[in-house]
Amino acid sequence: MSRKRQATIKDFFSVSEEAKEEKRIKNDKPAAAAVAIVINDSSDTENHKPTTQTAKCAQQQHQEEEVEVQQEATVQQQQQEEQLEQADGEQEKQQKPEGEQQQEQQQAKHQQQEQQQSIPTGAMPPACTASATAARAAAAATSAKAAATHLPPAAAAATAVSGPTGGAAGAATCITAVPSAAAAVSPRGELVPPEAAEKMWRDTLGDGWYNALHAELQQPYFRQCLSFVAKERIKQPNAIYPPEELVFNAFKATP
Repeated sequence: MSRKRQATIKDFFSVSEEAKEEKRIKNDKPAAAAVAIVINDSSDTENHKPTTQTAKCAQQQHQEEEVEVQQEATVQQQQQEEQLEQADGEQEKQQKPEGEQQQEQQQAKHQQQEQQQSIPTGAMPPACTASATAARAAAAATSAKAAATHLPPAAAAATAVSGPTGGAAGAATCITAVPSAAAAVSPRGELVPPEAAEKMWRDTLGDGWYNALHAELQQPYFRQCLSFVAKERIKQPNAIYPPEELVFNAFKATP
């Protein structure tokens, strides 16, 4: 006859093996999810207060790293922009002197033109350069022939005889005509005492020209001729004209 084991109170409160296994599996899952990083809080290398870093902390650290990367990228971009701005500024500085130099050259040229236009009639020297003497002499001879057509026959004949002498003498002078009521006009366009003017005209033009133009030189409108000569000088200050040519042109332009 077999014996049955008598049940005890331990049989009612003890945990079965299956329940133990389920509890162990349940406890292992959160442990696997956590990052098991043990931090030593003691200088004696003893883990008195071991702690673990969870996945949330790892995510926060990852976000901080991303922010740092973005900040570094922003700093690099700012540095590149500053370098580009510096390069543009240097290029502008290099180009600016060239523009200023061109502007200064234009201003100097403009001032030179204004000075040439504003040269006073008395600023020209009484004698011209030797290189222009031959050209002026030829122009004087041509003007003498042209002027002979506007003179009476006797005066034209006298002009033909004394024309070369007057042209050569007039070619050696420049014109500085300035109107004045108290002086006479010289062959060079200057205003001198009447006696000196008469002698200079006779020496320059010869007896034939002087006798032909003597009456014309005494007329009041001859001062208009001087104004015409002065205007021509202002228009073309660098041009050199024999006095006879300007005088006859003035006579033709004066009503």
